[in-house]
Amino acid sequence: MSDAGNLTAGTYNKLTLTQPASGATLTLADGSTLALAGAYSTTLTATATTNATLPAGTHSLAPLDSPTFTGDVTLSTGNIMGGPTLGLLANLYYAGGWKYVGNGYGSQWVANNSTGGVQLNVAPLNSSGAGAAASPVTAFSVTGAGGVSIPLLATSGGTVKGTLCQDTTGVIYVKTTSGACIP
Repeated sequence: MSDAGNLTAGTYNKLTLTQPASGATLTLADGSTLALAGAYSTTLTATATTNATLPAGTHSLAPLDSPTFTGDVTLSTGNIMGGPTLGLLANLYYAGGWKYVGNGYGSQWVANNSTGGVQLNVAPLNSSGAGAAASPVTAFSVTGAGGVSIPLLATSGGTVKGTLCQDTTGVIYVKTTSGACIP
């Protein structure tokens, strides 16, 4: 079982110890417990010295390559960072095409580094359940050059599609032709 107080590889009370190739340390603080529940193995791999502090309570860890959170996520400090395009989605996800998470409307807020702009996209009311195809359209956008576009601008007579522009005198107008606003 042991040699001068050291455990050797073997099975003790149904716990199997495997001898490491060059040495290893498992330290448990006095009064602490390391408990694993379930019939699955748990492998923790550190590529360098690592200290991780987990808060009190019961928590589920989200995979970093595709995290999914439920409830509110609060950042006390810091930024949400993405690649060239970053989006925040409500009731939408992309899996070979846009789809609804469930019944209701869908919306997207998208920051696009290639255009320097941001846009708000909306998808119509869905009553076909989760996985139904969605067709989001741009409801509002701001270009990197400062232009504002409201393609679904509602009016009392229906909908006006175009770009909201401002001329050199400060007058704001809706441009209904293609191309950029000309001051």
